[in-house]
Amino acid sequence: MSIDVTSLCNLRCAHCYWWEQPHEPEMDIDAMLALLADYRRRHPSIVHASWVGGEPLIRKERIRLLTEGAKLFPFNHLVTNGTIPFPDLPGFHINVSLDGPEAEHERIRGKGTYAKIRRHILTAKQPVALSCVVTRLNADGLEALCEEWMAVLSVSGINFSFYTPMHSGDDPIWLPPAERDAVLDRLLLLKDHYGDRILLSRAMIAAYRSDRAHEATGDNCRLKWASIALDAQGQAKAPCILGPKADCERCGCVVPFMLRALKGRDAETLLITSRLFT
Repeated sequence: MSIDVTSLCNLRCAHCYWWEQPHEPEMDIDAMLALLADYRRRHPSIVHASWVGGEPLIRKERIRLLTEGAKLFPFNHLVTNGTIPFPDLPGFHINVSLDGPEAEHERIRGKGTYAKIRRHILTAKQPVALSCVVTRLNADGLEALCEEWMAVLSVSGINFSFYTPMHSGDDPIWLPPAERDAVLDRLLLLKDHYGDRILLSRAMIAAYRSDRAHEATGDNCRLKWASIALDAQGQAKAPCILGPKADCERCGCVVPFMLRALKGRDAETLLITSRLFT
């Protein structure tokens, strides 16, 4: 399950799906907690919650939704842009969005963001995983990103996914199949070099290939029925966290490709999934 903690964000990133969705006033915290408790009662198989946004840390009063909501789920995962210091969140996996070395990252997320994020990661009281969404704006910087951040002991690993267009037709930052395949070749080399700190399995990388991607996207996407996504008003988003404007045929979200690899009972993917979500 994914939960939008808030309807606010302090950035406007070039590749973000969230700005393509409507944003009404947030549901009251106690009402949202009651709604989540009801979901857990009706769907006991929901054991993992991803707390997202917007930026989930932007409103201090909404942090109570995180701390109390986390008690409902065995496993909790905070996805943040890292520009706000991390509060004390015992039991949470913290995932920080970082889209390349400084120049590439700030081309996407804005000037001055990189230094803030770096400072907050280096002073974090618990391990942090990084998440990089690959687009034409940052595809050249993946090796430099890994070289810089794999040297930071508090960084548990880096997860890579690909940008999903929010409309049909041409999109200048989307990587078409041939370009994505070339990036996948480079990710395999990074996987060979950094091992399990690259939070993609070889089977997941293979599933992204242009001749196989259709097995995980569009009508074949398993995420649409395997997960529930709620906006900050407590309303379900369809078909998934990305919302109704997502071009599902060109999806680059990592989860459908992870699920496709798990369908093949790949052991390395199972270990990666355990590290990401439990």
